[in-house]
Amino acid sequence: MEDTDWLKKADEEDAIYDDFYPEEVDVIQIFFMYINKNNNLISMKNDRLIINNGTLDKFNLSVILKKNKKHKGLNFEPMSILKYNIDLSPQEVNNYVKFTGDFNFLSSEKYIQDLNWRESIPLFKDMNSLHILYYQVDKNYKRNQTKRIKLKKQRKTRKKT
Repeated sequence: MEDTDWLKKADEEDAIYDDFYPEEVDVIQIFFMYINKNNNLISMKNDRLIINNGTLDKFNLSVILKKNKKHKGLNFEPMSILKYNIDLSPQEVNNYVKFTGDFNFLSSEKYIQDLNWRESIPLFKDMNSLHILYYQVDKNYKRNQTKRIKLKKQRKTRKKT
């Protein structure tokens, strides 16, 4: 019995630090911000989303973007996608508390692609999020429709006439 007492004691001491071991991100907050034509924030809403293996896949991201294009009867287009991922290691927590300005966890996503969140300490896990900014568009708004010119493949030999 006494041989395993030290192991139990070590486990009890280690349990205190369980909040500082990085874990996979499984839930994120999504914030939708709607900006009108005058560049004023007119509305904001949020939602929680369960993700698999710390990844929001491209298909689900596009569904989310499309589903939230209309808000209060107005049409909006996604303007920016921002990903917030606090991925501190346990050794960096003390420095983060002292010098919060030295850390940057926000990244701008330029393309609609799979978004990955790196492992996070459970203490900061709830802060991992996705921010989507929508900009108001006119009802008669049309994307640039450039006339497409199809080039014909040129013959190697000339036709005789």
